[in-house]
Amino acid sequence: LDFPFEQQLFSSMGFRSPTSPTSPGCSPRQYQTFLNAQESSATLVLAHAKIGDSGAQEVAEFASRSAHLRLLDLTGCDITSNGLLHIAQAVRCSLSLESLVLRHNEITSGPAGEEGLAALCQAAASSASLRHLDLRYCGLQGEAQSAH
Repeated sequence: LDFPFEQQLFSSMGFRSPTSPTSPGCSPRQYQTFLNAQESSATLVLAHAKIGDSGAQEVAEFASRSAHLRLLDLTGCDITSNGLLHIAQAVRCSLSLESLVLRHNEITSGPAGEEGLAALCQAAASSASLRHLDLRYCGLQGEAQSAH
């Protein structure tokens, strides 16, 4: 994060570092305390938090079990295809998630390639609650771009 206010805000919310959870000195599951504090919240905005794929997994686990979460904004969080697989699972499991924002993530890069995108599309199509999926500026091209 480039702004001192945002750095202070993330520190006060329990984030050890405003960078990726795989940074040196960051422990796995670093977002758990913060997420647990959001248990009754209908909105979770982590835009530009740079949580990466391991953070996306934590957020997905949280979203899967949340009965209240309606909006999840993961704009610019450095999520790749691997993280998207976890997010897709959350979409499949969630009974309350209505809006998912994934703008500015390279969701087709990474070891899982387009598998993550396919999983998300299948989960979104079968979700009883998801009404809005924002994949703008995610590097989608060709058929993938036109399908979304």
